[in-house]
Amino acid sequence: MAAHQTEGERAARALLDRLGKADEVTHLERDSYLRAACVLASVRNPDELKPFGSAAPRSALHALGRDLKKSPARAFAGEYVLDPKARADALKGMTQALIKAALKLNPQERSGPGQRMFEDMLLGKVPRTDDMSGQDLEMAVQVMTWLQPVRPVDNELEIATARLEYARYMAPFETLASDAKFVGRANELDELREHVGVLAPESYARRIRAALTPTAFKGQRPALSLFGPGGVGKSTLVARFALEHLRLPLEQRIPLAYLDFDRPDRDIADIDGLAAEIIRQICAQRGGAAYDDLQLQVESLVQLEEERRADTQFSPADGNMLAQEQSRHHEEGNDVELVEAVADILRQLLDLLAQEDVPGPLVLILDSFEEVQYRNEARAQAFWEVLRRTGGREKELRTVISGRAPVRSLTWNGVPATELEVGELDDPAANAFLKARGFKDPTERIAIIRVVGRMPLSLVLVATLFTAEGGGADSLQGLSGKRRLWFSATDEVIQGQLYERILGHIHNPRVRKLAHPGLVLRRVTPDLIEHVLNEPCNLGIESPADARELFEELKRETSLVTIDDAEDAVVHRRDLRAVMLKLMETKDPPLVQRIHAAAASWYEPGRDLRSRAEHCYHALHLGQFPERWLLDSEIRSSIQASINDFAPDVRERLYRIDYLRESGPSVQTRSSNDQVIHSVEAALPYARVGLRVREKELRKAYEDERSLRMAVLGWRMFAEMNEPKEALEWQRRADKHSALEPDPRQRLLFLSEKCWHLYSSNAREEMIERGYLDSFGEHARRLRENWAVAQYCLLEDLAAEFQQDRNETRSALQRLESIDLWDIFPVVGAACERFEWGMDSWVHLAELVADRSGPLARADMGKSDRVRYGLVQGARRALSNKPVYVGDQERWCMDLARRLAELSRNWPYRVLRVQPAYSSSSDELSESAA
Repeated sequence: MAAHQTEGERAARALLDRLGKADEVTHLERDSYLRAACVLASVRNPDELKPFGSAAPRSALHALGRDLKKSPARAFAGEYVLDPKARADALKGMTQALIKAALKLNPQERSGPGQRMFEDMLLGKVPRTDDMSGQDLEMAVQVMTWLQPVRPVDNELEIATARLEYARYMAPFETLASDAKFVGRANELDELREHVGVLAPESYARRIRAALTPTAFKGQRPALSLFGPGGVGKSTLVARFALEHLRLPLEQRIPLAYLDFDRPDRDIADIDGLAAEIIRQICAQRGGAAYDDLQLQVESLVQLEEERRADTQFSPADGNMLAQEQSRHHEEGNDVELVEAVADILRQLLDLLAQEDVPGPLVLILDSFEEVQYRNEARAQAFWEVLRRTGGREKELRTVISGRAPVRSLTWNGVPATELEVGELDDPAANAFLKARGFKDPTERIAIIRVVGRMPLSLVLVATLFTAEGGGADSLQGLSGKRRLWFSATDEVIQGQLYERILGHIHNPRVRKLAHPGLVLRRVTPDLIEHVLNEPCNLGIESPADARELFEELKRETSLVTIDDAEDAVVHRRDLRAVMLKLMETKDPPLVQRIHAAAASWYEPGRDLRSRAEHCYHALHLGQFPERWLLDSEIRSSIQASINDFAPDVRERLYRIDYLRESGPSVQTRSSNDQVIHSVEAALPYARVGLRVREKELRKAYEDERSLRMAVLGWRMFAEMNEPKEALEWQRRADKHSALEPDPRQRLLFLSEKCWHLYSSNAREEMIERGYLDSFGEHARRLRENWAVAQYCLLEDLAAEFQQDRNETRSALQRLESIDLWDIFPVVGAACERFEWGMDSWVHLAELVADRSGPLARADMGKSDRVRYGLVQGARRALSNKPVYVGDQERWCMDLARRLAELSRNWPYRVLRVQPAYSSSSDELSESAA
């Protein structure tokens, strides 16, 4: 090709070569810029950096390429830092004289605490970190890490890193419950102190009682369940409780682990992950090689469990069926083995703490437990079993659970958790609360409490408002409160009024726009400010540094937001969010929708769970319904936590795919026996791990309430546990109670179970002759329960062996919904191969099976899941190819009947109406596995 170039083309090529060589960075130039940059902690303006030596000036970014990058650290935000390896290599070739000469080259870069600390260490002076905290400590650790290859700072770095880890662990507790913020709650704190048994109660009477009362629960003390409404200060209370123990001198300090279930990555069913977090926190507090070894052990268990789950999810559907069946046979054992493996690691932790003579028990705090209860408290059974298996050690365990409703599913040797209700502050505490926030006038404090009440969140907001408006009675004008005839204003309404007033006093208009309506976003980061909120909120962001500056200002509005340092984000105060969203959406709905649209678009390309969860959140507000992702367990948890943010029609669609309705205050007033029924029924599909621990609880409930519903519950529980003698005893109790039961619905549920039991036990004559079936039919028709009418008709046909297409049976089948079919599936499966129903009945059954929002499409049925999947896919194919001719219709119906009967024979439950055990996306996983 070169032989055919024209003279003009050759000249152009030569010019391009010369320009390329001129742009090349020589080794000498790169080395000059490296020596100039390696003595600086960070570079603010790379274009003005002077090189060390005779190299021609150019931009340091060009000269150093990938070795000079924007810093992700808060201490050097918006600045450039040198790659650590490149820095170390450059410093190794420089004497102290050269380092001092390089420092003199760029005086404009030698300011700020980070640079001063860096220079001191470069020149041989290692700073003391004993009195450092916060960002200074972070800087010291970062600078020591950079200089570790060239300076003897290993010991100082180890000490500073441990201090930083502990400071980070303490920071959330200090933020919530520092001495300047926390007042009152003397009785509640004394109750918590008594539970742990390290710090003496403040109350003299309690101290005497503690001294005279023997410890009745050595090593097995029941949990303490702390509960109360949102905004009452539960998290602040447990933070103060933790803080006063963590502040003790090291020789008196007890080990404490805190698990906050408000975090989207925290799942009560992830027992190996929870154990890893507990041990990580204890390592941060105690340190040492033995704790590091334990951390490696639990991390290895987490990795093995992740690999096992991945293998289970993506095993091929074809291939060796025997191997697949053997694999499924081991699933039950895997859960029990995992519980024991996790319990063993925690037992090792307790033994290690005892060996090292660490004072006090190991305290475990579970906060925001309402998030677990929203998803299904039965999912906690495996973790409860882990905790039970740690009993009997020399080092004791104390558990504190905080949420909006009491926890009754965790028992120790049959003893339930001790309940401690947290209400609003009393008058002296509310007075002290306001006094600590600058309200010196007692009359003014009394007036505030009379208007807004004693809820801590309302008092925090009114304090912020008074500060903004200069205080005085004028700040209360126009506020509907507790003292007037219209004071039916609830705490939420009062907080909403206060919030709106506070917004008007944010001095920076851009921060005001960020707070309202920018906090439509659940999390705000500098990137989101720049790329999502900038245009719709008209913020005028011009650079990443500008976005960072605005973000830092927003962080200071602590009455409106809380700070997540781990992810460099702020979030709307959780207890305010529901009220605030209504305010935002009322004022400017189009703007709110634009923010949702921008956020959904920003998050959509993300493949991590956080991005998908946030995309789903904003897509739902836009009327979209990404069902595939909404069924993922982690995304489900994240959306469930915000379910009240959505419009009623969106919530209804979520309920249809088995999202849970907000529990509300009724949970707190539910009777203990109602809770027993709920917890046992919820645990039936998880019988492998958690059902047996309900036995004592059930027996106690039956002693308290000898009734049909409790007897049927015991019958169902022991039948599902495959203990026929116990099940028969409870069945006999149910027979005795049924004659006197006044509630027809309870009799209906009993008769449904009784008739199916007699039929499946080949006692059909008893079912008919003793009138059980006729009575069941009467109750079903009277109460108009579609599932019950269908079950009655099918059992009547089966008992009489009718061979015709009965109108009543066909009509009953046509009225079934997908959940009804699930409830009585074994009955339908037993009948479908024996009777010739009409084509319309079979089509309806196929539609119920194929319903993507129905339980059959999404249930996790363990060893029967392959059969379930075959039925669902077969029904969908059949519906897409419905035959026209009679002969083809017969074959079509026979194939569907065969699949229904096969799943009925492999049905994993021994009783009817078991709540489905949902896999977050079992339909999708089955398809990928196939």
